[in-house]
Amino acid sequence: KKLTRPHPFEDPLTQATGPRRRATFSAAPDRRSLQRAAAQPAQKLGKGVEAAMLARANDLVLSRDLGAARMVLVYLARRGSALATRRLAQTYDPFYLQRQGLDGVDKGDAARARRLYSAAARMGDLGSKVRLRELQ
Repeated sequence: KKLTRPHPFEDPLTQATGPRRRATFSAAPDRRSLQRAAAQPAQKLGKGVEAAMLARANDLVLSRDLGAARMVLVYLARRGSALATRRLAQTYDPFYLQRQGLDGVDKGDAARARRLYSAAARMGDLGSKVRLRELQ
């Protein structure tokens, strides 16, 4: 009996078990369920996960990819990380960007940086309190 290989674009599981069933989705969620989901607090991350993600965000900033770094930092900030909130503020701080040589990548937004430093200070970050005083 001769063995034949499946075509590279064919799924061998589909051939063996028949066609796959399509997933069915219900209608879009209603407004109340979306509001309830948004009102629930975001789950805290473990310190190891947070540290690894902060290191990744730092690597992204060093590689001049502020957009990706901000995405990681926003994720952490929404989960209550004061340090991530301060680092996110730094990605908008024009003085920080200039000092790091990133002013050619992004000019920054001083008002947004102030708001984020303020949020981090409310979370208890001392570095943000100092930087907030310097900005005013």
